[in-house]
Amino acid sequence: MNILPLTEGTKLEKDAALALGFFDGVHLGHQEIFRRTVEAANQNNLTSAAFTFVNHPSEIVSGEIVPLLSTFLEKKDLIVPSGIQQLVYRRFMPEFSGISARDFVEKILLGQLRAKIVVVGENYTFGHRGQGDPEFLKELGAQWGFKVLVGKTVKAQEQVISSTLIRELVKKGDLVQAASMLGRDYSVRGVINHGPGIGQTLGFPTANLLPHLEKLLPPNGIYLVRFKVGGEIYPGVANLGFAPTFIEKEFALEVHLLNFSGSIYGEEAEVSFLGYMREEIKFPDRSALIEQIRRDVSQAVAFFHDNPQALRREVWA
Repeated sequence: MNILPLTEGTKLEKDAALALGFFDGVHLGHQEIFRRTVEAANQNNLTSAAFTFVNHPSEIVSGEIVPLLSTFLEKKDLIVPSGIQQLVYRRFMPEFSGISARDFVEKILLGQLRAKIVVVGENYTFGHRGQGDPEFLKELGAQWGFKVLVGKTVKAQEQVISSTLIRELVKKGDLVQAASMLGRDYSVRGVINHGPGIGQTLGFPTANLLPHLEKLLPPNGIYLVRFKVGGEIYPGVANLGFAPTFIEKEFALEVHLLNFSGSIYGEEAEVSFLGYMREEIKFPDRSALIEQIRRDVSQAVAFFHDNPQALRREVWA
């Protein structure tokens, strides 16, 4: 997949079937849009492309900071398996929010991205104050000679899938329902750093990650996780939070890997949340904490023994 920023000089080399959206989380609904885009491109001898933003437009439009299901780097990697050939992106800035819906279509979609087919979701809006919608796109398409495909809503367990709904599920810790809408387990990336070393002193060394600031995190607690680093996947138990038994402990995502030894400091890792085990607890002493960690690890070992497929789940459903 070719990735390029949208600048004044950007112009695709070939006419395109173009998917439009913020695509936060790249959930099953987004995947359906990409599928239709690739299919339309193949059928009409076009390049398959997608246009998206690095940051959530609400940051500029309303000043609202929206915690993201996927950072831009994660989103990029999640789109790759769809077969999209060109990913065009830009940061949403105040000057961009002032572009009218008509100018957006004429100057960017047609002039720069050479859209012959445009694929959007039912709730897609664009242009100044969200003036444009799929019906307006169709009107312009009839005038200017491009086709508009509107993706149907995709449901999971009788609920319409949306990034907003998935965020609410992750916030309250319903990771099973969130995974059913994402088509994969919810995950967090970060660089492994040297923590305070408390886990090592307890006999359960941990890999410590600092998640990206814009990333939405599930509630603090203890989780069963899948840990990917250097192309290898390991089962693990994660503590997300402040480790309240210890004074002045900073927020962190700490993962104890089962049956692992080695040094992986400085490498980027991905932690996929498979299930919630328990809340964080402040223990009266180290011995009580160690005993609870032993129980957590035993529970995790049993889970992965009974569910070996948990380490082999594919990204795309």
